[in-house]
Amino acid sequence: MKEYKIIEPGPEGYYLDTYQGYDDDWELVEGYSLSSDWPDDVSISARDESGQAVGSDSKSDFLRSVATGPIISEKVKDLLEAEGVEAEFLPVKVTDHKQKALEGRYYVLNVLTTLNAIDLDKTAHTVDSLDDSQIELDGPLQLDTSKIPDSAHLFRLEKYNIILLASSELIEKLQDNGVSNVKITKLEDYSG
Repeated sequence: MKEYKIIEPGPEGYYLDTYQGYDDDWELVEGYSLSSDWPDDVSISARDESGQAVGSDSKSDFLRSVATGPIISEKVKDLLEAEGVEAEFLPVKVTDHKQKALEGRYYVLNVLTTLNAIDLDKTAHTVDSLDDSQIELDGPLQLDTSKIPDSAHLFRLEKYNIILLASSELIEKLQDNGVSNVKITKLEDYSG
């Protein structure tokens, strides 16, 4: 049986603000294709509204932000494409706290695979008060792995779309290739 874990940006590197040039970042958790509407000039900066620097000047392959959707390096993009992950890689200009562009290319990771794979009978939850199509976890997340195709290595959950799940094979590939600043969490250790 395949194992799946939550994958997200770790605590290192810059902590980025909101997107400039794109206001509908909530769409990035819905699994919608956005490539045809994605502007060419979207940027995100490593500073808060007061202009104070946040994070560090280290280069990371996974960058965290207050905006929706992880930001990944070209290295991660290439690895995910090689694995056949169903996702869009939306170009974004990343700048440091001095408004200097970071070296390399970065992309907003828009995962298109969304699966109805939560075992709702085994997962303690309530209906999200703001969006009744989503749940809030009241305990560990339990998956029904029979609903996850063998080909799914990176996906969102239909009823809890704020996290990304990755197969152990994909996680191993990322680790073997030295991908930095990626946080991996076991499902039993995550409760929202």
